[in-house]
Amino acid sequence: MKTYLSLLVLLILAAFGAGYYGFSFRGDYQASPKDKVDISYHKRNFVKVHTPSYLINTRDLFPSKDFKLLAFAPRDKNIKNPTSFYSKVDCFKEISNLSSNRSVQKVLIWENYRCNKDSRLPGSFFQFAPFVHPSGYSYVYLFFKFKGTENVSTSWLLKHLKYLTYNELSELVKKYKEFPQPYKFLSTLNKKSYPQLASLTGTFFSGEYVFLLDWDIFNFFETIYKVYPKKEFVDFFESTPYSASTIGSRRCLIKEGNLCWNYSFSHLIEKVGYSNLTISFILIACIVFGLFAIYSIFSKEKKEDEKRKFALRILSHELRTPVSAMLLKLESLSKSAANFSDEDQEKVLKISSDAHRLRRLIEMSTNYLTSSQDKSQKIKKELDSVNGFIESFTFEYQDLVVKYLDDDLKIETDEYWLQVCVKNLIENALLHGNAPVRLECKTDDKFLKISVSDAGECSFDNLKQMSQDFVKGNKSTGTGLGLNIVQNVLKKLNGKLQFSKNPTTFTILLEKGAI
Repeated sequence: MKTYLSLLVLLILAAFGAGYYGFSFRGDYQASPKDKVDISYHKRNFVKVHTPSYLINTRDLFPSKDFKLLAFAPRDKNIKNPTSFYSKVDCFKEISNLSSNRSVQKVLIWENYRCNKDSRLPGSFFQFAPFVHPSGYSYVYLFFKFKGTENVSTSWLLKHLKYLTYNELSELVKKYKEFPQPYKFLSTLNKKSYPQLASLTGTFFSGEYVFLLDWDIFNFFETIYKVYPKKEFVDFFESTPYSASTIGSRRCLIKEGNLCWNYSFSHLIEKVGYSNLTISFILIACIVFGLFAIYSIFSKEKKEDEKRKFALRILSHELRTPVSAMLLKLESLSKSAANFSDEDQEKVLKISSDAHRLRRLIEMSTNYLTSSQDKSQKIKKELDSVNGFIESFTFEYQDLVVKYLDDDLKIETDEYWLQVCVKNLIENALLHGNAPVRLECKTDDKFLKISVSDAGECSFDNLKQMSQDFVKGNKSTGTGLGLNIVQNVLKKLNGKLQFSKNPTTFTILLEKGAI
């Protein structure tokens, strides 16, 4: 027990220590203004020594005012059939469904044109905002779909590329190989990159590329992205105190676009401190050692317990036959006791007493081994008379005072196993207690109570101490299994054992509800 307590205290202290250093580490793992400045510094160094794969000037490639609009291309929720706006059907049908905040002047011009009420569009129709129709399509795309591929020249389409949305751009690039490289490259990006690009995020990953916004003083009025291979960017930062990865489930020191900035492993160790890290490892090692030690002690005790039970099983088996033979011979010898001298008769009686005591020890050992094999099994039989049951075996004990039930009853229990329990309590009281020894049966609304009491003093304070395997009192000459047997058997009988002092009393409680 002392070993267990020592190891438990060690585990608690180690756990508190590990928690303390864990919180200290967590406190160190917070971005400071210096971290943000350092990351910007390293990004500038990266740009200086690496040549970009692409330069994306968003103000040149797309109209500046509707740049975000082109990226997200919102659709009016009231429009039910957006494809009708590049056909000649349902003319003016959905105009009344548009949201009140929509500007309908350009919409009406397009409606008149597609429904043949006007033969031409104004010369500046595509170059002025709004560039996107409430249906979510750009006006350039509506014109392209309305006229058909064969009626729209490639030169006209290339001239109006900047007024297409990203989704439309991706579709048309597949049909025309003459598209300029910046547009062709942008058409290959995944859709998650468009909001990052449209909102002018400083740095973000897109597929196998990284986009860095160039805030050079000479390009102050421009929004130019320098595009580099992602691997080149990540590898560069391996030589710095920071690492860059795509945002996922892990914690980030700094989030930028879809980038997750963290300390590199070497910098993290340096920041936390080698001494703190060493202490943390020692504490973790102590926790592992403590758990292993407890497991080892538990396993060892379990093996020792199995060995004791095995030895007890062998002894009980081997002693049963010679003890039975001894009792038979003593019974035969007692028939001739009248011919013995008083001294010889006293010796025969003593030998007989010792033989019976040895038989009881064997029975207790057998009961202990049997009751401990399956503690979960419940025993259910019917006992017709409690008073008759008590009377059937208590007559053997001449010094026992018995008080029966005023009103006899029957109960659902096993007579043999209940007798084992009651006999154990009676014999313990007779052998180790003081007279008078009493057995009293009584009932209340819920339980049948069988109490055995004596006038002796008990050296134990509680039932848990006394009912451990092989635990004996200072004056006991038994095996120390009696109360353990009673506890295990009563679990099978769905009963309980209670203990109280002054006077020393053991009480068996059986539920009357099982009657």
